[in-house]
Amino acid sequence: MKLDIKKLKDGDRIQFGKGTFAQCTNYESDVSGLKGTISLNIIPNKDAITVVLDEPHDDFKYWDNEIYFDLNEDCEHGTHYSYLEKARLLENKKKTLNLEDIVQACELEFWDELIKHMPLAESGDSDPMQSFRFQSAMEEAIKSWWHFNGSEHYNLKDGDEILVRRGDES
Repeated sequence: MKLDIKKLKDGDRIQFGKGTFAQCTNYESDVSGLKGTISLNIIPNKDAITVVLDEPHDDFKYWDNEIYFDLNEDCEHGTHYSYLEKARLLENKKKTLNLEDIVQACELEFWDELIKHMPLAESGDSDPMQSFRFQSAMEEAIKSWWHFNGSEHYNLKDGDEILVRRGDES
């Protein structure tokens, strides 16, 4: 059965079928049986779908382990979409969380808690660089916590990139 690529969503998981090849510079590489995650945001173009491979692949290491599928019939760039149609959709049991949303919620909770301890403060001003460092540190702390505690149960989206636990079979 042919995979309906028009119904693919960001974060969907796929496994390439037998006889599946992907374009890599000036040659094709066999990707049969490999698994990956659909990312519709890496190349903000409605005529392309990117698959981020689960496991490192030597032929795609210079492209961040990503395979670009051109949805145009004439296929000017990347791999023709017909190869993606040979893939099968894997059951995605994990919910994908947005890092930016979590950081924002945690940041609000932090400031709310701080105000409880300093209720007489009349302003919420802070140094802009310190605020930036605080937000960056919070992002890194959340990603680390997710890696050690939540990656078994959740995927984490960081900007356009969906972080998935390496070796995950679901």
